[in-house]
Amino acid sequence: MAFIVSELAQWRYQSLYDLLVSDNRFKLSILLVPFVSYSEKDKEDSLHRLRSYFKDKGIHYFDFKSYEATYSFLKTDIDPDLIFYPQPYDNCYATCLDSKVFEKKLICYFPYGMPTIREEWTFNLRFHNIAWRIYYQTSANWENFLTYSYIRGRNVRVVGDPIADQFFSGNNPDVWKRQDKKKKRVIWAPHYSITDNRSGMLSRNSFEWLSEAMLQIAHEYQETVQFSFKPHPRLLSELYHAKEWGVKRADDYYALWDQMPNTQLDTGGYVGLFMHSDALIHDSASFTAEYQFTGKPALFISDNIKKQESQLTTFGRLALACHYQGDSIDAIRSFIDKVVIGDEDSLADRRKDFRDNYLLPPGGLSAAKNVYDDILSSLGLKG
Repeated sequence: MAFIVSELAQWRYQSLYDLLVSDNRFKLSILLVPFVSYSEKDKEDSLHRLRSYFKDKGIHYFDFKSYEATYSFLKTDIDPDLIFYPQPYDNCYATCLDSKVFEKKLICYFPYGMPTIREEWTFNLRFHNIAWRIYYQTSANWENFLTYSYIRGRNVRVVGDPIADQFFSGNNPDVWKRQDKKKKRVIWAPHYSITDNRSGMLSRNSFEWLSEAMLQIAHEYQETVQFSFKPHPRLLSELYHAKEWGVKRADDYYALWDQMPNTQLDTGGYVGLFMHSDALIHDSASFTAEYQFTGKPALFISDNIKKQESQLTTFGRLALACHYQGDSIDAIRSFIDKVVIGDEDSLADRRKDFRDNYLLPPGGLSAAKNVYDDILSSLGLKG
């Protein structure tokens, strides 16, 4: 069995790996392969995060830097029967690692985030239909597979989200920078799209009009609030190629967040960051649902919230309804003043109901155990 891993923030399989590695009927391989769309710097940064993570856990991995010229070793040397991919899209990898090459294998997939977008490509790519198993987080989106999938979701199993196992583990270290006194902790997580000329869900341009304002807000609240800049993994590459940004300005901007006394830059995993935070400000589709694991308040910021809402599944709209919503810099200040600092949190009960009704893995088991049991039963193995 092989796990292709491209970005630490998208590694959702640790609890499943821990279960499988204790079963000697499975031989597991971890393959670190950055997305081909990444800049060379992003590839190196991604590999650095992944290497550090797996080394710290004592988990052996294959590094694409050592095997770059012979990607085919996955077929010849490892030759897995089951392969977990981190994304379902074409052109994420070199041709020899594309899912088309392994159609005779058992291809498995967990969505790399929690899907909230109501678009056919979310449920009906070629990958979704040729995969052996699509392990899905919630039955709330089941209708979308019935509507869009050519095979009507026959390969889908609802098991919960493996990242839920991390959120509920109680073993998430505090990754926030030390401060000289107690402060509220707020995450800003902008999407990677930085132009409104895109169509569909990628028309999320809040970073463009918030990039400088958020620095000013961090300065204004330096005595009371600590901020984490948690950009989408693709944002830096997009900024490198953006006409008004480029490499130097983008690198300087990221460095500033890393250096200010009450701010920090977070580009890797986020469970510990989320669990030890007080609030989130974002325009991310997946975080709309995922932050609800924490029970903490969130502000969804967009200059066209109606458009964003129109693209969501029923599940996505329910998650968005758990958010405070804003379309201006003043809305951010109001959220910080009233909800984060003032504790005027009118949506707390709604968030709890959403988490209890939609985010808990089914059957009273962990998501990893649900997947493990399905693999065993599907392969005719005893538990």
